[in-house]
Amino acid sequence: MRALIIVVASGLAACGTEGGVDGGGAHLPSRGIAGWVVGDALAIASPADATLTDPSALVVGDEVVLYLTKTSPDGDAIVRTTSRDGTTFGAPTLLLADAAAPSVAARASGFWLAFEDGAGIALAESDDGLSFTRVASSGLEGLSDPSLVVDGDRLIVFAVSAEGSIVRSEAGSDHTFSAPTVVLAPIAECTNAFGEPVPCWDGTALAGPDVRVATTPTGRTIWRMWFTGRTSVHTDLGFAASSDGITGWTRYAFNPVIKQSTSSLSPTSIVFGADYLLYWAVPTTDASGIANARITPSATLSHPTETW
Repeated sequence: MRALIIVVASGLAACGTEGGVDGGGAHLPSRGIAGWVVGDALAIASPADATLTDPSALVVGDEVVLYLTKTSPDGDAIVRTTSRDGTTFGAPTLLLADAAAPSVAARASGFWLAFEDGAGIALAESDDGLSFTRVASSGLEGLSDPSLVVDGDRLIVFAVSAEGSIVRSEAGSDHTFSAPTVVLAPIAECTNAFGEPVPCWDGTALAGPDVRVATTPTGRTIWRMWFTGRTSVHTDLGFAASSDGITGWTRYAFNPVIKQSTSSLSPTSIVFGADYLLYWAVPTTDASGIANARITPSATLSHPTETW
């Protein structure tokens, strides 16, 4: 049976942010946040001798492409798998050894890849998304969980600092990145519907950002971010947005959006046809792999309200 994930914090706790059950708010989109229908099985199960984590989703032609970290006794490697329907995926194939936490973004001709190389964030490029050549270290040492945005000649990396905040850095054509600046940090204390202080769902640390740039039908630009929120005992998935990707990041008022009995990590979301798709890693020892969820617009809304 398929399970419908609704906003679990509605009316219970908020962190002083804008938005509502269907999104909205000055900085938030109106679609693609709440109302996810979660798949009744993992989209991709980890093999017996390895674990699959860190999904990064991309739409290429009429396929969904997922780039993943495969961790095995041989170490970390980046692998790739595809799907025609966004739900059923083939066996992952090896792309890059001694690498982890991929984030792939399309450019005018080909693709960029940001990933962890053991020291920090590194870059690679490809003409076809299948064969990547390492370009250079980004100089972003001590950071993890990169999310790459290509904006013309600019490469913008969102990543996680050692303190558990999400930071932003950008580079031009010379690939020299600016000093990282914090765009979203943990919040230790929230308030419930009665105005009483309660621990926040993401009060310990943030992780796994996935940032996409969208345009509304009215031409408004929205930077969308899915991320992992940590406490000392659990991890869940939440959403935030900004009008410029630098300032004014607004958490969804009813975070966490995805809260399940098992921890959820490293979300990635795309628009595929008329649907919103969301993938994330499930790290349980008995059934690890990549979970998925979908929002299908109603009959009165034949296409998402944004273009990505």
